[in-house]
Amino acid sequence: MHCYSVRQEKPKPVREELYPSKLLFQNTDFSFIDRIVDPDRESRRGPKGYLPSSIFMALLLMYLRSMESILELMRFLRSDLQWLVILNLKRCVDGKMQYMIPDNSTFSKFASRLGREKVLEIFAHMVIELMKLGIIKGDKVSLDCSIIWAWFKDCRYANSPEHNNRKCKKHRSRDKDASWTWDSHREQYVYGYKVHIMIDSASGLPVMLTVTKAGYGENRTAHGLLRCLSGLG
Repeated sequence: MHCYSVRQEKPKPVREELYPSKLLFQNTDFSFIDRIVDPDRESRRGPKGYLPSSIFMALLLMYLRSMESILELMRFLRSDLQWLVILNLKRCVDGKMQYMIPDNSTFSKFASRLGREKVLEIFAHMVIELMKLGIIKGDKVSLDCSIIWAWFKDCRYANSPEHNNRKCKKHRSRDKDASWTWDSHREQYVYGYKVHIMIDSASGLPVMLTVTKAGYGENRTAHGLLRCLSGLG
């Protein structure tokens, strides 16, 4: 008789939705995103596709609902078509506007189109508007971190004394701006980056964020994030 030990996966932590995401999208005007991302939309000829604000809101919903991928977001939208109306996910098909679920490539193209500067501009605008509406209080905050994997494929001869990192193609091709860290959730070492997010305790929404190497500790970013938060008043 043989006994086998089965390793149980560590359950994924569930983010509590303190402020209902449906109310967030219904009470907030995201049209400013269209002016930032696609200012020439009205005067431009040809097919225009989905509004940038609608795709952005869908990605924001994915974060608020703790979804791990675009495919999970698409499955969620199929299960509750009411969200297509809430997010205004519609496009022109054969001369008629129809509510539709964007495909994976639509989200990928939108993310690459934004760029770092537009993302920061949108994020800062949203935080200020949500503060004006009283949704984000900002008096009590907490710091959360998420690890993003970076490209890394180690050479199988890396531990050999004769191995030369400078000449090794696999070693040179990895992302040199990333670093190693211990991931307590996956219980393994991960090579990548770390997103440090300051979250408003009352609403559960992010108010400040920064990206560092994965090995950069949370305590080292807390002071800078608090200083930026105080600058918003």
